[in-house]
Amino acid sequence: MKIIITLFVLLFSSSVFANDISDFEIDGMSIGDSLLKYFSEKKINNAKKTNYPTSTKFIDVWLNSKTELYDEFSITIKENDKNYIIYSISGVINFINNFDKCLEFKKNVISELIILFPNVKQLDYEYIYEKVDDGKSIAYITDFDLANGSVRVYCQDFSKITENKRGWFDDGRVEVSTKEFLDWLGDHSY
Repeated sequence: MKIIITLFVLLFSSSVFANDISDFEIDGMSIGDSLLKYFSEKKINNAKKTNYPTSTKFIDVWLNSKTELYDEFSITIKENDKNYIIYSISGVINFINNFDKCLEFKKNVISELIILFPNVKQLDYEYIYEKVDDGKSIAYITDFDLANGSVRVYCQDFSKITENKRGWFDDGRVEVSTKEFLDWLGDHSY
């Protein structure tokens, strides 16, 4: 439980009941900030990137965490933006061969978010990655939608085929995203 409390002291640095997505932080980074504030342009350009198959408007930049709170970050920026403005930030924790531990992590984070958002309905759902490899990978997602974005917590359970082919691992994420990115993602997901 101490880890979760630490998580939210770092994640939510502003007022407890903030409704603006840019008020939230993950490891000090906020929506709307320039990624250059946290990482050098060289490090950003040399980082692993994930492109979306149906559009090049946004890309995910993968950077290692500088703290022990997360293993890495997936940070979404617009592909040709020289200012590297952040549209989504995911703090990623790998749960290699321990998916039950991921679900426990998710449950603990959600219990904290319910306290932070007493008047925001949580939306729980599953997303099957039908277009990824054998189509058997799945995400268990909980969203807390705010006026201009969302706080999302999810666990991804990748199939053995996807793990072997892509080198992906089961993981848990705490994600803060703008409405603009989420609307675009709804039209361009895998």
